[in-house]
Amino acid sequence: MTRPNMRFVPIKNAERQSVSALHTVRQGFVKARTAQASQIRGLLSEFGLIDPHGIVGMLPSRWQLGCAW
Repeated sequence: MTRPNMRFVPIKNAERQSVSALHTVRQGFVKARTAQASQIRGLLSEFGLIDPHGIVGMLPSRWQLGCAW
């Protein structure tokens, strides 16, 4: 069976594949970090501790003794 409108993509070299793999892994780490920050923010809000959105609000320096409690 032939497909007359099929386009062929050039094969990536090893360097390009490794860069693509690094981007994919990093994207997964960022997604997991964001999900965990949202989960922590939700749990803290149950105790009345409201935190600003974003990763900046989850920095350890913000949660020093006496800052949030």
